[in-house]
Amino acid sequence: MTGLPTTDRVWCIRDCRVGLGTIRSKLPHTDLEFSAGRARLHEREAVEAVRDIIERVAPWVTAYLGPQLWSNPKTDNADDYELMNKKRYGRINGAASYKDPVIYIRLSQSMPDVLATAYHELFHIIDLLLSKEQRKMVARDVIRGRDYPGGYYQEIMERRARAFEYFALSIEEGRRNIIRGTAEEVFEEIYCGAFAAQLAAA
Repeated sequence: MTGLPTTDRVWCIRDCRVGLGTIRSKLPHTDLEFSAGRARLHEREAVEAVRDIIERVAPWVTAYLGPQLWSNPKTDNADDYELMNKKRYGRINGAASYKDPVIYIRLSQSMPDVLATAYHELFHIIDLLLSKEQRKMVARDVIRGRDYPGGYYQEIMERRARAFEYFALSIEEGRRNIIRGTAEEVFEEIYCGAFAAQLAAA
């Protein structure tokens, strides 16, 4: 990894407009932190793609995107650890705030992984806004699956977010056939922007 270019840029997408700061910029959540990391050739394109996704899927959400993202590991799902600011932090791909509409994304991933993280974290915010009927439709299809160790990946909210993430990525890769009367119908409404339009009109 030595010799690779690094960056300390942190991008902010608010009201569907893109701003630029650094890893020293203040974040809304003190348990998350960006650090300098690998500069990817697709960085600007990834930020613009995430902006487009937010504008279509959830335009009320603010996003922060930086090279490396760290969180105080309250769970065991972090894939790497480093001592920072006298606290133990775990590197993560993304995070969502349930109290306010904010997501965080690590940009040193591949571009498909950046988009996957965006869809995943956006769904965590949208999930709370689904109607009772929509939640039932999703729950009927996303109830149980692989028995993951540790418990975190088995949580129903994580399964639902991953299901939407995988659905959205399949559309990004060219898939067009949607199975009506299933969770895919709800996911399509979110993906294409119909859900956001309904919220705006309410």
